[in-house]
Amino acid sequence: MQNILEVKNLRTYYSTDSGTARAVDDVSFALGRNRTLGIVGESGCGKSVTALSIMRLVPMPPGYFAGGEIRWKGRNLLDLSEEDMRSLRGNDIAMIFQEPMSSLNPVFTCGSQIMEQILLHRPLSRREARERAIELLGLVGIPNPSERFDSYPHELSGGMRQRVMIAMALSCDPSLLIADEPTTALDVTVQAQILELIGKLQADTGMSVILITHDFGVVAELCEEVLVMYASKIVESGSVEQIFRNPLHPYTTGLLRSIPRIGSKRKRLNVIEGNVPTATRLPDGCRFANRCPLADDHCRRNEPPLERYEEGHTAACWKVGCPIPETPVLTAP
Repeated sequence: MQNILEVKNLRTYYSTDSGTARAVDDVSFALGRNRTLGIVGESGCGKSVTALSIMRLVPMPPGYFAGGEIRWKGRNLLDLSEEDMRSLRGNDIAMIFQEPMSSLNPVFTCGSQIMEQILLHRPLSRREARERAIELLGLVGIPNPSERFDSYPHELSGGMRQRVMIAMALSCDPSLLIADEPTTALDVTVQAQILELIGKLQADTGMSVILITHDFGVVAELCEEVLVMYASKIVESGSVEQIFRNPLHPYTTGLLRSIPRIGSKRKRLNVIEGNVPTATRLPDGCRFANRCPLADDHCRRNEPPLERYEEGHTAACWKVGCPIPETPVLTAP
């Protein structure tokens, strides 16, 4: 299968008053055509910065690329001029940002913001661009799209604003859609509608999708492949079936165990104690060691490499194969 995107040994760092923050540290993965890749992990693990790196939207300064490659259809995006990158951004590669209210400009109508992107990348008249924008609003399930074209972001609900963001992202028929936690802060019913919409649009258009989330339930519903990130690195990768059937890394196991189970008789919720280490003070050994129930001195002193354990399934852990005890629990409210 031909890869549309290849990320190789990517390092995205930030210069801060507290030192260098290694937000993305030696990350590598590939994405094929018409495939869906989920990137999972807690807040602060580097998921969003990975997406912003692909889009070349990391603010510089304080951010900078310390190494690696991002190959898009054979071209290294890190070598492109800003003008060339602008021609790709929003055209071939589009992104749905995490919070639509802060991503949409409050002083322009939703329709005019969609039109702006269409006019930037397509040789259409303003009338044709308007018609295309209204068509897109209808495509993403917004009722009365010709009327909503003239609505401002604050006049729409959170779910409708997210649909506007999806319409904007799809306006130029991208080959890759990056969705950064597209269902954050939405109620459960709207979450399901948004996820169903993304899946349907992918099936209709054949685009590839990178879905960034902390919810394994979303991954199970939409994705075919999974990257589990922790403290700026990939700690496990594989197909959805491999990750759910046989998680190799204790962090992945902890995330899966923390999912509430419908019908479970347990009165307590599994948790992973502690916090993700700050990107300016990453430990020398395994970055999960201070939270891992299996960690020993060897783990704390030596960083494990990302190794393959079966076809397409990799993990970075010295304790692969060791039984993992139940994680600590908190009383459910």
